[in-house]
Amino acid sequence: MRPTPFRRSYLGIATLVIVALIGAILATATSAPPVEAQPPLEPQFLTWEGEPFSDDLNHYLITVTATDDVAYEGWLQMDGDDLVAATSPPSQVDPDHIADVVAGETDGMTAAEVLEIVAGSAGVESIRPVAFGIYAVAGEISEDELSAIAGVAEVAPDPALIAATLDPYYPTQWGLDNDGVSTDPWRVSNDADIDAPEGWHRTRGKGVVVAVIDSGVDVTHPDLAANIWRNPGEQCANGIDDDGNGFVDDCHGWDFANRTSSVVDYVGHGTHVAGIIAAEADNHIGIAGVAYESQVMALKIGDGTPALSAGIEAIAYAIDNGARVINASWGVDDANAAPFLDAAIAAAGEAGVLFVTAAGNEPINVDNSSLHPAASSLANVITVGASTPTDQPASWSGYGAATVDLFAPGEYIISTVPGGYGIYSGTSMAAPMVSGAAALLWAATPEATIAEVKGALLDRSDGPNDGVTSFR
Repeated sequence: MRPTPFRRSYLGIATLVIVALIGAILATATSAPPVEAQPPLEPQFLTWEGEPFSDDLNHYLITVTATDDVAYEGWLQMDGDDLVAATSPPSQVDPDHIADVVAGETDGMTAAEVLEIVAGSAGVESIRPVAFGIYAVAGEISEDELSAIAGVAEVAPDPALIAATLDPYYPTQWGLDNDGVSTDPWRVSNDADIDAPEGWHRTRGKGVVVAVIDSGVDVTHPDLAANIWRNPGEQCANGIDDDGNGFVDDCHGWDFANRTSSVVDYVGHGTHVAGIIAAEADNHIGIAGVAYESQVMALKIGDGTPALSAGIEAIAYAIDNGARVINASWGVDDANAAPFLDAAIAAAGEAGVLFVTAAGNEPINVDNSSLHPAASSLANVITVGASTPTDQPASWSGYGAATVDLFAPGEYIISTVPGGYGIYSGTSMAAPMVSGAAALLWAATPEATIAEVKGALLDRSDGPNDGVTSFR
């Protein structure tokens, strides 16, 4: 047991929306939208499983030192004089530059030339651009051998991401609103929620796009279909990249693992997250999302365990296509890879995008860990721990006075899953509570900055009802 000051408080939408940004006084709270009772749900275990790559190759992320800022699209291979993948020595590289590389000198080389040298190195099978000057390299080459190539600035493994979920249990939306009266065997404390109905009196998230970077989304789910983002520049299923953004038929997002426009969710994790944020209300079925008029941009990064490179590409897409909030209910526990992820998140911050992430499902002090993005110190990151129906930090949640900004309901959370509904627990479920709250804030005050939205979420949240001041 390691006592850590409980310095941040629970999320309360009514306070933060009305007091912090709107200033209006609600005379009465509206009731929650009616939802049709669902049949009892069996507990399930939900996680991403497997390895991020199906081959036996080593996979790395690299940056290069060069004299230009050239960006490349698509897979890189050798095809005559055109570099489209790395399968043989590049015939078009200037022999003088090859000599420079052998001598360990790269002055004057362009990014294209450095990449061609990497492509022609023994053991390299392929190179592809990721985003933000980061490239993914695959092959039998070792990390040390790749690092030794002149012009390669940084190298890290392309690690697997960790999904933050536990097994589900409790069939009710206690996290949105409750009065402490429970007929179920699990105790629910009065106001151990985010006061969503009070916030809905003023704002429901209309016009705000939340990018869900996850296992995909069931975009045809009857409780989600109306609130799925639609790319205004793309004609669906015509086989043409109508808006010229490099993604064919990306009507609702993109699958960065399988390089396709289909964002079907075979895992259920992403659909559950999406429902917490934006499930439709007042439709007499299922549940209500926190910001039930916001739009979900579905950015899929894997069916099994996704790789970090896919997550970075998805961040770039979210920035380029108008997302205001990114929800990342996952993390990577690799100190060497953290700078690559931080570069992408920093770019999101510069574009005015808030990045909400999960604190992880291990009861560790995130302040002292390499878990990213949870441990990131970037100003546009909000790291969320999970609270329970008894208004306590979950015993299995990550924590940290410096890194974990607040706690939100994350235990026994009912939401959408492909073809129906499911109950899951995890900081993966707590993070979208905060993403939904951010969407409400931006819908009410579109000109608010990241600092203002984040400040409202952190500073205007409710305190724990039972006077908890510390936890492990």
